Amino acid sequence: MNRLAFLKNERVHFLTGVVIAFIGIFLLLAIISFFFTGAADQSKVLNLSFFELVRSDNADVDNWTGAGGAFLAEIMVNDWFGIFSAMIPLFLILIGLRIMKVSDLSFMKALFITAFGLISGSIASAFILGNLFPTSHINWGGAHGTAIEQLLENSIGWPGVVLLILLFLVTLIVILRKSSIYAIQKGLANSKPSLYQEKPEEESPVEEEFSEPLTAKQPGVLRRLFGRLKRKLASDPGGDQENHSLDGMSHENNEDPTVPLTFTEEPKMHQSPLQA
Repeated sequence: MNRLAFLKNERVHFLTGVVIAFIGIFLLLAIISFFFTGAADQSKVLNLSFFELVRSDNADVDNWTGAGGAFLAEIMVNDWFGIFSAMIPLFLILIGLRIMKVSDLSFMKALFITAFGLISGSIASAFILGNLFPTSHINWGGAHGTAIEQLLENSIGWPGVVLLILLFLVTLIVILRKSSIYAIQKGLANSKPSLYQEKPEEESPVEEEFSEPLTAKQPGVLRRLFGRLKRKLASDPGGDQENHSLDGMSHENNEDPTVPLTFTEEPKMHQSPLQA
């Protein structure tokens, strides 16, 4: 119980985080110094073991972190993952801050990003920087990146290696920023060939003809003629019967407008004064 209480102590957690963070800072300084002083220290580091290098009085090391830092940097950079080995001390710093409860970064997320960066970054740096600076004292991809890059180049060729590096880059961007998915989709949509672009719709002449306003249709000649006769006979009190007959004729004529109308006006009977 006392041991468990000791491990749960807040001071123990804080001091453990401080130690891990300081180890990460020390390794990061050693790697950064190796990029500038590694060429001068390489002959001393490769010819002596770690204990011999530390105990030697004549070992004049230019690395900022001394003989121990020069030895560790040589192993981590040239024998492990190249320049991307700097992600290891960065991971230790983040874990130390996490234990100190200074950072809330997820441990699994930090571990995944570090592992992915070590593998993909060492391959990419071995392919790109290894071909640009082949005589440098820095093994840009480390032993891991150089071996994997040679295997991939022999199996899928340099175009396949380039595509694989681009795949690594896109995957890393999508993991770090979710909004980059929409930016990539928008960029691909805007770069669509003009062959697939929608053409503006052209107005058809048929639609223009039907879009003209319709004018009121004038009544026919026969309809106007019957209208006049109705008004004339309506003024005569004795012409009701003719009115009805004309209405019937007009209805029949409306059913078949091609049939000509013929009618005769009946003579009116005038009474003489003697008969009255």
